[in-house]
Amino acid sequence: METLVRLPNNTLNPQAFDALAAGVPAANVGAVRFDLRHCEFIEPFGIVGLLFLLRHAAARQTQVVCDLPHSAAVRAYLSAMDFYRQAEPYAELYPAPTGDSGSGETSEGDFSLALTPIHSEADVTEAVKGLIARVRSILTRNLQYNPTVLNKICVALAEICQNIPQHSDDWGTVALQSYRSRNRPDDRFVKFAVGDLGVGIRQSLASRQGSADLNDAEAIRSALRFGVSRFGEPGRGLGLAAVAALAKAVGGSLQVRSGRARVLLRGAQHYVFSVPFFPGTQVSLELPARQLFTPLTSDGPLPGSVH
Repeated sequence: METLVRLPNNTLNPQAFDALAAGVPAANVGAVRFDLRHCEFIEPFGIVGLLFLLRHAAARQTQVVCDLPHSAAVRAYLSAMDFYRQAEPYAELYPAPTGDSGSGETSEGDFSLALTPIHSEADVTEAVKGLIARVRSILTRNLQYNPTVLNKICVALAEICQNIPQHSDDWGTVALQSYRSRNRPDDRFVKFAVGDLGVGIRQSLASRQGSADLNDAEAIRSALRFGVSRFGEPGRGLGLAAVAALAKAVGGSLQVRSGRARVLLRGAQHYVFSVPFFPGTQVSLELPARQLFTPLTSDGPLPGSVH
């Protein structure tokens, strides 16, 4: 018996990922097939999520198949992001990748960081070093961030990466892509994503006093609002409160998905979504062009409540 899971639209973003996650059978019922043939665009959150979706399904199914997009451009993007090599242990890719290739840099001036695994503390330094070097290049050349804000962004991304070996009890992957709007060439932005299949935020906080009874949404909000962690010590949080404050200050957006909840912060707007269960934690951060943000005035956590 084969379970068919179709991409609900032509874009693999957080919402589409929720739909794909909902289609994964809870137990081994045979084969599962992910149909991405009509996909025309994949966000960093989408490619990170897809890799871990295949890995998650492979742990439960006897066979996992992924129908690749018809779009040659999307297939080239998957190749440039090193998706094929990293997905092969978990799924049969159909049709088998052949000559699809990409440089990671398009003719329109877009730049990317391919899927970069983080397996342990030992991996963090080198992975973050490569990530930060690429982030600095992208944000300086494309978005013209000033050094102060750039340093804050690099520190925030490093903290998110360090969460994987410190909090997830699993290994994870990071990816990044910068974009230039086709209709508005001066409208540029960069998207960063990180994900794992670990214990998730709620379980990570479960041993902390006062956190045992939190549901997934409450646990995410606590991490975003107060910077709490399972260690219960100042400065030992998940780094998400600082990232949330940064995203708000520069006019960007932050999405955090863990367990059965996804929280979106965009400007003064905060949204909480109930989503199908998926293990671990997945984070998406979007940063806009320099002219869209206001200067940072504080290093503190996100002011006000998240609701």
